[in-house]
Amino acid sequence: MLKRILLCALVLGLMLSCAACGKTLLPEQTEESFETKPPKTEESTTEAPIEITLEPSEEDTTEESIQESTAPVYELLLPAEEQIAIFVANRELWYPVDDYYVPYSYTVCDLDQNGRLELLINICMGTGFFSENTAWEINESGDGIVSCGEIFETYESVVDLGYPEADAYYDAESGVYYYVAEDFIRNGWAFNATEMYALSLEDGQIQSQFLASCACETFEDGTQTITCTDASGADITEEEFNVIDETVFADLKPLTAKFLWKAEYMEDTDLLDADGWHRILEEAWQGFSLEEK
Repeated sequence: MLKRILLCALVLGLMLSCAACGKTLLPEQTEESFETKPPKTEESTTEAPIEITLEPSEEDTTEESIQESTAPVYELLLPAEEQIAIFVANRELWYPVDDYYVPYSYTVCDLDQNGRLELLINICMGTGFFSENTAWEINESGDGIVSCGEIFETYESVVDLGYPEADAYYDAESGVYYYVAEDFIRNGWAFNATEMYALSLEDGQIQSQFLASCACETFEDGTQTITCTDASGADITEEEFNVIDETVFADLKPLTAKFLWKAEYMEDTDLLDADGWHRILEEAWQGFSLEEK
């Protein structure tokens, strides 16, 4: 009995001694027995930066690249409204004298693309479609107008102007622009013909190049003969006549020319003042263009 009391006292003493030293009688634990997670660092919580590459916008284009991509700019000698005012101020030079009781047609253009505008005037009359044409251009000093000559032909034919559209060709070597124009000829019910020309403005004068003709003659029995010839007088087919300009100017740059013709009767234009004429010619100029095909 005494031994049991002593044994209990010994165990109790040992327990008190361990408690005083801060130790317990639990199984020994090492650092490896605990699973710990490292603290979240800024690197582990922040997403990887997104790289954004900005393409250069049109506004960021350098002056050098703009110059390389821009075509030469067409420039007028003077603003169009000033050149038209010069035509109006000198209308006593170009205003028609004869009243045929059919309208005269007026248009403003720049046939040779030299920046000095031209005023073209056309009248077509009678059952034979007889035409008269005159042309004027702003002079080199920009303070007056000069005549470009009357557009007549030695083939007893006058080119019919007044059409809103024409095939055109540009010769880059000579700098000349050619405009295809036709003259329709009628002689009674039995005969009609079409002659084709190329008009150009060179050194301030209208030039006319004969390209080909095609005539149709009708007989009393209703039969017809069609004869087409080129500028040399050689026979060509009707199909060849219809594309003669493409053949002659095959090596040149093809264009389309557009005109706005203002048809006015003299009984009305006799009453026009300067402002009235300016409106007519300004509108005509706005309708002119040269476009690539």
